[in-house]
Amino acid sequence: MYALLTVGEKISHSSTRAFAQGDYVRGMMLDAMADAALFSMEAGLQRALRQPARSG
Repeated sequence: MYALLTVGEKISHSSTRAFAQGDYVRGMMLDAMADAALFSMEAGLQRALRQPARSG
């Protein structure tokens, strides 16, 4: 099984814009928040996929 998870392009564009404007702290914070959200989604997906397998 393959899955593609994304937090969307808005956060990516916001981060890129912050870096381009020289606001490196904001850019790094946006990147960190996006990473945390993505890892959280991945963990949730894994739990959701494992649950039926355990019950079966």
